[in-house]
Amino acid sequence: MTLLRVEGDEPGGAFFVFNLQMVSRMHCRGFEGEQEGHEATLRFSDGAEVVLTGSDADRAISALEDFAGYPRPNSP
Repeated sequence: MTLLRVEGDEPGGAFFVFNLQMVSRMHCRGFEGEQEGHEATLRFSDGAEVVLTGSDADRAISALEDFAGYPRPNSP
């Protein structure tokens, strides 16, 4: 999977689709606390940048780890 769909502010409303192959860097912070405080900044090879929070940040990290083949802590 190279595409990731992230919901916008309103469920069922606007959404974004990111091409994970274009992510050149990702900076994460706030993961020591509650999910609402999670924040991930994705930087793309074309110079674009997007900040995701909460479950959207978690989904982006998981998708990039899967795309890269990064092993999960509980995976066999």
